Amino acid sequence: MKLGIPVYDGVDLLDVAGPYEMSKWVDSATGLECQILSADGGPVTTVNGLRFEAHASFAETPTLNVLWIPGGAPEALSAIMSDANSPFLA
Repeated sequence: MKLGIPVYDGVDLLDVAGPYEMSKWVDSATGLECQILSADGGPVTTVNGLRFEAHASFAETPTLNVLWIPGGAPEALSAIMSDANSPFLA
């Protein structure tokens, strides 16, 4: 089973780290594979300034079984949701 967590500049770190850590507790027993994804596969900066790398881009990601959408800064979410060309909405 494949779980994807899409991340973006302004994401809330706890909304990414918590589900990712939980998936790692169960991955060996259930075959769960978790990937952190960004629009271009590059790094993102959280709402509080921590920068980290994604595992892959949306385009590089195979079909997912589960998608976990993390929260973040309201202005970051608004910008993503209002852009008709946003890769987050494809």
